[in-house]
Amino acid sequence: MLYLIHGDDEQKSEEKFSSLLDKLSAKKDQTTVFKISGDNFDQAHFEELILGQTLFAEKYVVACRQVLENKIACDFITTQLQPIADSPHVFIFYEKKLPVGLTKKITDHAQKVQTVTGIADKKKPIFNIFSLSDAFGARDRRKLWLIFTQAIYHGIPPEEIFWQFSRAVNNMILVKKTKNLESLGLHPFVLKKTLQSSDKFSIEELTNLSDQLVSLFHDVRNGEQEMDIALERFVMEV
Repeated sequence: MLYLIHGDDEQKSEEKFSSLLDKLSAKKDQTTVFKISGDNFDQAHFEELILGQTLFAEKYVVACRQVLENKIACDFITTQLQPIADSPHVFIFYEKKLPVGLTKKITDHAQKVQTVTGIADKKKPIFNIFSLSDAFGARDRRKLWLIFTQAIYHGIPPEEIFWQFSRAVNNMILVKKTKNLESLGLHPFVLKKTLQSSDKFSIEELTNLSDQLVSLFHDVRNGEQEMDIALERFVMEV
């Protein structure tokens, strides 16, 4: 008989493995348990256990703990799944989360398979990095700071945030200085947003912001500032 317990919740998998092992071992007094791991796997010995060629006449339990992590063991055992399933002895496999293909192979022969999955962490909602440019263009300092902190929380690299600000400022400077806006080659949606944002800044203010960003970039490259800290200071001064 073949049992498989696996999953991404190692603690629960371990508990179910121990519980099943105790349950099966307790069915008969003095049931022999052979404990095998990926580290001590011996193919000849395992084959003997499959064939029942041991000194023990009674049924026994073979407790396999993460044996399939051993490639040699895995390659051998996957060729012996039917004999293991047909054996009068009990083989319990405890593994971490297994590849789908391997799980299916074992499932086709197993008496029972338990997949133990922990409570999945709630995925962080996808962060829209363009919301930084929108808040910047709206010149809403409080909102911009909140979105900036959210971006950092969601793991957006500070360098990517920097380039969002840099593009926003440069685009606004361009639309203020260019008469033929079509020549800029900006996407119509981007152009519309940029025009709306540029109304909230004077050309002098935008030039000053551009200079600040250039200075900030060089300071970070020279090791004088950390990018995330420098950007937060920049945000608070917009």
